[in-house]
Amino acid sequence: MKKNIDSFNLPKIGFGTFIGIELDRIEDATLRHKTTVQTIINALEIGYRHLDLASNYNNLAAVREALAMAFKPKSNGGLGLGRDELWLTMKGIDCEIMSIQDLLLMTGVTYFDLFLIHSPQPVFESPEVLEHAWKNLCTLHAQSCLHHLGVSNFYQPHLKELLQLCDSNHLPKPYANQIQLNVLIDEDEMIDYCAQHNILVIAYSPLGYQWSSYLSEHSAIANIAREIHATPAQVALAWLLKQDITVIPKSMNQTRMLENLQAPELIEKLTPAHMQILHDLSHEWGNNIALNVTAVEAKQHGEDLSWSLSQLRFNPK
Repeated sequence: MKKNIDSFNLPKIGFGTFIGIELDRIEDATLRHKTTVQTIINALEIGYRHLDLASNYNNLAAVREALAMAFKPKSNGGLGLGRDELWLTMKGIDCEIMSIQDLLLMTGVTYFDLFLIHSPQPVFESPEVLEHAWKNLCTLHAQSCLHHLGVSNFYQPHLKELLQLCDSNHLPKPYANQIQLNVLIDEDEMIDYCAQHNILVIAYSPLGYQWSSYLSEHSAIANIAREIHATPAQVALAWLLKQDITVIPKSMNQTRMLENLQAPELIEKLTPAHMQILHDLSHEWGNNIALNVTAVEAKQHGEDLSWSLSQLRFNPK
């Protein structure tokens, strides 16, 4: 029986699988694989039901192994989860139909709950390239291989072009836009624009990424954390969740993983005054100071939007 794709809403807290790379670099590939498998299994055991994946994280073999364990019956040593109990978001640069089908095979599943175009630059080489890419996704959506379609690192100019394409061709519009977002980044206009067009916002690096230490030690955040008996990380996540923004935190520490998962319990404790204090943090040093390279380059591309693919390097978040 075909699954009702509207019966399973996007879980508001996801788990990032960009594990053992960059800030938490594990040089040994075998150890990184094992760590990724175990970390994903730990996250699922704790209660996460939304995994954020990407083709260029180069870890789909580990993801496949972890999912196989998740779907294995408890009587056989697995977690006993059903596929319909997990939301899998996949991000990809290549939007060719065969490439996405390969990703399904590599991950060991028959569908992704959400597929996101990972970065705007490749598909904005020309209007024709954008149209080709989105129509390919719509074909797979119609075949139920991709239950929802969306984008990542898209800004207003990118979304405007894509929405016009959808309107003129009667195509499904993006369900979600995943952008770098936390209390240190001012994206009020972007959030409002997405809300106007019924596009869900998903925040990656919601705990600051390379600015995580600054975020966790900031006196304003620490004060609020003490008032509501929470950790600074929980405050930062609850601030986003209270705005109906989905968050994708990442950690290899099981204590922190559990703390992050408990952040929704604190939403009602954040007062309007707390929300304003946290909102004002994004204006301290300017909008771009806490953005990573991927977000900066995508935003710059949106400002130019010259329909020519520059020699921008693509760095996964």
